[in-house]
Amino acid sequence: MTVTPYLWFYKLCFVIVFVIFKTFNPTGSCLWCLVVSSLHVCGVSVTVYIEPMVRVSNVESLVVDRRAIQLTWSEVTCSQRLGLEPRYDILLVETTSLALAINVSTDSTPPVWVYALHAYTQYTVRVRYANEFGMAPYSDSLSITTLPDGTYTSVLKAT
Repeated sequence: MTVTPYLWFYKLCFVIVFVIFKTFNPTGSCLWCLVVSSLHVCGVSVTVYIEPMVRVSNVESLVVDRRAIQLTWSEVTCSQRLGLEPRYDILLVETTSLALAINVSTDSTPPVWVYALHAYTQYTVRVRYANEFGMAPYSDSLSITTLPDGTYTSVLKAT
C-alpha cells in the first residue's frame, strides 16, 4: 500500500475544520452546521455527524376520551435537524403505579394520536427528537389524566 505524501496535509485540514466547527457550533443546532456537515476541504470530503441536542417544546394534549389522547408539539426545524428526516419518541408513564410505560416512535408530524390507554388514569408524557445518530433530551413533562367517553377538556401545556 502506497501512502501519499499529502496524507498528513489532508488529516491536518480535517482537524482544523473539525476544531472550527466545534468552536463555533458546540451544540450542532444551527444552520452553520448544515453547511459544514458536508464540506469539501483540501481535496477531502469531510462529513460531520451530530447527535440531536434540540429539545422538543410546547408539548400539548387534548384528552379526547378514556382510551386515547392527541399530542402536539413544536416541530424541530429543518436547520436544527440538519436536513435529516425527523423521528419523534413519545414516552407515556402511568403515574400511579409507574408499572406501565408506553413508548411510541413516529415519523409523523404533530398532531399524533396515542391509543390503548386506561380510563381514569394519570400519565406523564414526554417527547424527544431523534435521528439516525442519536436522541435529543426529552421535553418537559406533561401530566394528563384520561377521562370517560364523551368528556373533553381544554388544551394542557407542559410545565
